[in-house]
Amino acid sequence: MFTKIFTTKNTSQLPLTVIAFIILLIFFFVIRLVQIQSTPSVISHDEIYYPAQARALAVSGSDPTGTWKPWHLTSAHPLYAELPGVVMTPAAFFFTDPIIAAKITHIFLGTLLCGVLSLLALVLTKERNIAVITLLIAGFNPWLFQFSRMGFDAIFSLFFYLTAVAVFLHFGGKKKFWSIPFFFLGFFQYQGLKVVFLPLVFLTALYDFLRSHTEQVSLQSLSSLLRKQWSTLVVLIFSVLLFSLYLFGLSNQLAGERKTDLIFSDETYITTVTNQNRQLTLPSNATPLFLNKVTTLFDRFTSQYFSSFSLKHLFVSGEPLRNPFSVWTHGIFYLIDLPLIIVGAYYLFSRKKYRLSSYYLLALLLIAPLADAMSAKGTWTMFRSSMLVPILILFSSVGLWSVWKRKQKMLFSIVVLLYLASIARFMFVYFYSYPVHGTLGEYFSERVIANYILRNPDRSIVVYASEPRFMYESILVFTNAITKDSIHTVNKSYENHEYRIANVLVTNACVDLTDQSVISIYNRTSQFCDTQLAENSQLTLQIPSLIDSGAVYTVHNDSFCSEYDQNRYSRITENVLAVEKISDEQFCRNFFIRN
Repeated sequence: MFTKIFTTKNTSQLPLTVIAFIILLIFFFVIRLVQIQSTPSVISHDEIYYPAQARALAVSGSDPTGTWKPWHLTSAHPLYAELPGVVMTPAAFFFTDPIIAAKITHIFLGTLLCGVLSLLALVLTKERNIAVITLLIAGFNPWLFQFSRMGFDAIFSLFFYLTAVAVFLHFGGKKKFWSIPFFFLGFFQYQGLKVVFLPLVFLTALYDFLRSHTEQVSLQSLSSLLRKQWSTLVVLIFSVLLFSLYLFGLSNQLAGERKTDLIFSDETYITTVTNQNRQLTLPSNATPLFLNKVTTLFDRFTSQYFSSFSLKHLFVSGEPLRNPFSVWTHGIFYLIDLPLIIVGAYYLFSRKKYRLSSYYLLALLLIAPLADAMSAKGTWTMFRSSMLVPILILFSSVGLWSVWKRKQKMLFSIVVLLYLASIARFMFVYFYSYPVHGTLGEYFSERVIANYILRNPDRSIVVYASEPRFMYESILVFTNAITKDSIHTVNKSYENHEYRIANVLVTNACVDLTDQSVISIYNRTSQFCDTQLAENSQLTLQIPSLIDSGAVYTVHNDSFCSEYDQNRYSRITENVLAVEKISDEQFCRNFFIRN
């Protein structure tokens, strides 16, 4: 579709340009597959439902509950979006490996997103060199690299939204309608990016109009202009109707529960902060004017809005308290990107031929943090403000190109060497430090438990979890337990809130533990059944944290790992985090310890 935009005066170079573009995309796809079984070593709770949903859709056409269908266009659960599982269904159908099935769609679309950004750069600047640089910078961007290898839905929204924008801006007439299915799919991905949907569409339409009609529009030419822009009007009307229908039906959807996550609905916060501010202020007739619910909302909105532009979060350390599943010791960008972004923005705004494109990118940059600013749960730049990532990549690419255009080989060489050093450092941290640091919390233990269950098909196992549904979904995904034969059992489990599959029960309630043939796996952060477990268990092992060796789960009545010697503390000396691929001995010695 986009081959035509790689135009050049020497048409014999066109195939080479396209071939180089494809080779780079293949390269970025391949490096995103490296050690995918072990890095990341976890699938977090925010990710785990989508591969389970995709597998259920592949075998039954419905979600794991058996009550939701894709054409409902509603959320199957308040925590999740409408269609990410649908996008992942082909992978769930064709791949039996649970890790590949859960991640290959993100790898594929994350790689294509790099190409889409390159094409968008070409559409906005008409410079092939900027497009090539954009592809390279996007391919190695820390955020895009990580999110292409994880299971979050934000990258789906970005891919479909930006593909729609590129299609809309490149084509004219009725070919603009090809953007509609991409806008539609993007809208029903990540919930947080629904907020930027209408502003994105309207800004894109406005930019397209202004670049095509620089002369003043008279009343006489208005009707002619509307005839020329009818396809744009159709896309705008479609977008408004889609958003309006979604809002209209939100109160009847499970996702409607998330309206309380907006700062406008947080009455407790608004009232409490307003009253506190008034109590700490000297009496004045002007107090109601300057300290009221509106000013409280405004202060919170602006505080969270500008927090999304935190240089520390963007370029230094990410958001460590929010992202235990990512490289939170590294920024979303490289530090070298910061001066390149500044230089790129200056270059675009200082050149008349790029000025309209620079205003368009600036407008997109300003709407990117809207979801973060409106959230009552605080800022989360890595997700809610993720629209910042592609826009800043474009500015950084222009910055590097402008350095190259100066024809100062020494300066350009230094910048490139610094960029390569930054990439090398990030890749080292990602593939050597992050696999262990990323096991922080319970997520990795859930993967270990699922694999323990897979290695013990003949023993009855009871798993005591503080959040049984998440543990159950982890077991379903990692053991690839959703099949045509088991889907009815899975449906019943969700219906009855009694989570069973094959020989396994996941619960947070006490059951009869006098039968020592039953393996009991107990969450150490909870207190239920503790005494009963201690009195009726034999051959007790612990599943430790790989970071500090503290027990996360205790395994009672084990007979599988007990035949191997265990240490009294955890120490990982090699990458054995591809849990499903290692031997029984490696599994038991690395992920279990004795008291």
